[in-house]
Amino acid sequence: MDLDDIELNLSETEHSDEDVQLTPAEVIELMEEAWMNEKFAPEILPHKSELVDCLLGLEQHFEKVTDFYPGLPKEDWNNQLVVPNVHSFVFLKSKEEVEGIIIDDGNDEDGDLVDLNRGSQMIISYDSVSNLVKKGDVHLI
Repeated sequence: MDLDDIELNLSETEHSDEDVQLTPAEVIELMEEAWMNEKFAPEILPHKSELVDCLLGLEQHFEKVTDFYPGLPKEDWNNQLVVPNVHSFVFLKSKEEVEGIIIDDGNDEDGDLVDLNRGSQMIISYDSVSNLVKKGDVHLI
């Protein structure tokens, strides 16, 4: 099996059932984007299991042994309680045109509306854009 034979079954949208073939470089790029989103999001995002499985397939293909566990012993993972601050501010870059984002200013009042052009960047409350990060319309930088 060579690198061109490795496939990742991801749907382009939630409603699409098409298989997508990706090169190892594209898999790594998608994994890096997912990692950056997870790193900068103040909450835990949905798991990208198909992407992780494909990356593990690449890892097995290259016959590397990698330890994916953080320094904390696995038994202690459940003892760590982290409450995310979803009102923290994040840097983002828009991958799509997005209209009508309500800016959450932390008050109970309705915030201002803002539109994002493709490629635009801004600092905004994570709570205002968490659904866009999860859908893939924007990514955190």
